[in-house]
Amino acid sequence: MSPTVTVPSPSLRELISSTSPLLFSPSHEPYLPIASHPGFILTPARLPDVKPFVEGMNSPSVSQWLYGPPNPVTEDWAAKRVQDDVDRAQKVLDEWELGVMEPPIRTIRFRKDGEPDVYVGDIFFRRDDHLPGIKDEAERAAAVKLNMERKRGDKDVVWTQGFFLLSEYGGKGLMSAVLDTLINGFVVPVMNGAHISSGAFAGNEGSRRVHLKAGFVPVESIWLMTRADRGGYLRESWEFEWTREDCK
Repeated sequence: MSPTVTVPSPSLRELISSTSPLLFSPSHEPYLPIASHPGFILTPARLPDVKPFVEGMNSPSVSQWLYGPPNPVTEDWAAKRVQDDVDRAQKVLDEWELGVMEPPIRTIRFRKDGEPDVYVGDIFFRRDDHLPGIKDEAERAAAVKLNMERKRGDKDVVWTQGFFLLSEYGGKGLMSAVLDTLINGFVVPVMNGAHISSGAFAGNEGSRRVHLKAGFVPVESIWLMTRADRGGYLRESWEFEWTREDCK
């Protein structure tokens, strides 16, 4: 089992390069540069990411704002999560000719020639399988089913995303640049993305600023029941939406 996601086929690399902004390292791993922050790139997940992923998710600056992951995030849970991320990215690339089902790049790294890449953070993009803004349960279930069944490239797919940075990289405009690069450099031109929903717990001013800078619009506040290991209480969540200009 390879610890990294690669595209060994020259013809497939040529196809991917001609239809997206992805570049390839000498090992044939795809990556996307963050132009405004030289040295920073997006790559697929790698199996050795488990340790820095756990450390990042359990850091106080990140953990207090998490909704889905267990508390604390364990290495076993993280290993399954990273393996799933690796498998999904490989599937996206292998099936490129069928349409791009989601970005295969999600891990933020710093790359310097002659040195190992440094893990910086994570950002995911997937179809929204919750649609929390729809209050009626039956209506929401039907809408989620439809969203998950839409064909690849359908502009009506509703996407969702989430992100974190290791604390030492925060406050420098990096996350805003990553989100903008991923949306306008990949999600829109490659996947025909037009609708993105997102959320952040009330009080997470850093996340709010990143969303607003990337063009997201606040739409409402909702209340979510946190996991038992995260307190098991109702917590306010700020909800945001991003809509492509021609679909507003």
